[in-house]
Amino acid sequence: MSDPYQRVPMPPSPPLRARDTARQLLLDESGETPDEQQLFMAAERVCARVCIGLARWFGPFGAAALMGRALARAQAEHPALLHASIVPDKSPCLEGLTTRVDPRHAGALSEGLIVLLATLTDLIGRLVGDDLAFSLLVQSAAADSTNTPSDAAAAGSNKPMDDQ
Repeated sequence: MSDPYQRVPMPPSPPLRARDTARQLLLDESGETPDEQQLFMAAERVCARVCIGLARWFGPFGAAALMGRALARAQAEHPALLHASIVPDKSPCLEGLTTRVDPRHAGALSEGLIVLLATLTDLIGRLVGDDLAFSLLVQSAAADSTNTPSDAAAAGSNKPMDDQ
């Protein structure tokens, strides 16, 4: 009889479908034939929008927890991400990338961010299912980053309550 509380090891790498989706999001953001620096800048923009989008669904601390777990797993596979960190009460929650970017390492950082997004999709898929996870990632990556979750909450707090 197996122990129902036994830890199941997490797979070391996200599934190929998640990597392909993350890579496609970056190519959509950066254009058809980006150089490594353009791809990195696109990856950073997409990751920022994903942080903001996830905060709308899971709250800022839930989004930071998911991003933190995904980042830890991605850092194990891509040391180029070692200077990245998650800040739970900041939007976007991922920081520490542009301050240490060496143009020679932009490609490695881009690949690391692809793994980060793919791992994030895999983690969310374990919570809500793969189809919804892919949908959340794509919607968040495509969202307008000018409205942050705190802006939306502040705007909503000014609405009068309906009498019922």
